[in-house]
Amino acid sequence: MKRPNASSLILFGFSLGLIATTNASLLGSGVFPDVGSGEYFDSAVGEMYADGIITGYSSGKFGPNDFVTRGQVAVMMQRFKRSITGQNIGKTTVSSSSSSSSSSSSSDVPAPTSEGSFRFTIGSFKVDEDKSTATINVIRYGGNVGAVTVEYDVANNSALSGSDYQPTSGTLTFAAGKTSGTFQVPIIDDNEAEGNETALISLSSPGGGAKLGSPTQATLTIIDNDEGDGSSVDPENTKGVISFSSGEYRIAENMGTVTVTIERKGTNGEVTVKFETSDGTATSSNYDQNNATITFADGESSKTVDITVKDVTGAKGNKTVNLKLTTPSGGATLG
Repeated sequence: MKRPNASSLILFGFSLGLIATTNASLLGSGVFPDVGSGEYFDSAVGEMYADGIITGYSSGKFGPNDFVTRGQVAVMMQRFKRSITGQNIGKTTVSSSSSSSSSSSSSDVPAPTSEGSFRFTIGSFKVDEDKSTATINVIRYGGNVGAVTVEYDVANNSALSGSDYQPTSGTLTFAAGKTSGTFQVPIIDDNEAEGNETALISLSSPGGGAKLGSPTQATLTIIDNDEGDGSSVDPENTKGVISFSSGEYRIAENMGTVTVTIERKGTNGEVTVKFETSDGTATSSNYDQNNATITFADGESSKTVDITVKDVTGAKGNKTVNLKLTTPSGGATLG
């Protein structure tokens, strides 16, 4: 789809760190017959359709080779704003000659609620077998009004409950204003060279008015550390390879705080790493700077850091904050 040279978002949001790819469960080619399967925009069209940002022609097509008008961009940006801030996305009836921002009479995309929706931060998590636990990150987006809940569960795939990981299920509770949470999957370190194995994790049964977003299903890969499978942990890194759990974190400015998870692969001994924030397009008037030394105890595989976001009246456009890990100690390295 051809686009004008420039357009600007009218929301304030934060993108913290590097760009990461999130797997979407719906593809544009599965909705619109004129979107080619495997096109570079296939997953983006599907994700935006699922979120109600675009709905295509009233004929059920998308028109990937059409020009986008300023009016259509305005409608899409308005829907994006409302999905982030938790407002209902109203349907707009237009002629069949309109482009991707028009509402299809056959589309029935659920409107977001002020309570928000739940999804995993990524579609695939990994953990070394010799770690005690895997940390799974869940975010609440599109609204943060009231206390809400969501259930989680871990199921067998090639990894088996009781021999590769402990049975895991439960309920995550998000207080009013809370937008991120985690749960732990206990990992069993056996002595068998069995190769990498996977378990399936899922979210279900949202409560308190919240909904399910995408992805709500993901894989957890348990990386074998036993000899014979070619995937043993590098002895030089048993002290730990430290990195962010995700390449990108997002939050609307009125949601208070965003929780950043720092992971450690290899957990022998106590190690430290320095965590720093610095201005991107955001400044100290948009967020509270946070510079700290993070300490991992022996056997500890993850830590979290909260960054406070300020709700600035009149601030326009998305803003970015840079996150950085430096100066690992105790034999750890940066990933």
